[in-house]
Amino acid sequence: MSPDLVITLVILTAAIVLFLSERLTVDLVALLVLVALGLSRVLTPQEVFSGLSDTAVITILAIFVLAHGLEVTGMADRMGDLVVRLAGKSEARLIAALVGMAAFMSLFMNNIAVASTL
Repeated sequence: MSPDLVITLVILTAAIVLFLSERLTVDLVALLVLVALGLSRVLTPQEVFSGLSDTAVITILAIFVLAHGLEVTGMADRMGDLVVRLAGKSEARLIAALVGMAAFMSLFMNNIAVASTL
């Protein structure tokens, strides 16, 4: 095995342990993996930062910011309370209310953001 492969496997194993232990947040572990691969020279600086410029990464980052904003402002809790109040104790009504809430939110937000919020 090449040294780069061994380094990558060690970093990957450490990342999996950190993911499973939940001692650090997932985003922090992912950034630490990028830094470790860059500092160990397994990846070039261009390769390390090239993934951050992808539109999918930027979209997901924006979705997390939006979902967190809805959670911090209490809007997500209010929407959840509304869904539970409309549904009552019926499971079928709860599903219908949740689908209706998701459809309403999709009018204003990206569908991935709606799914992450709900």
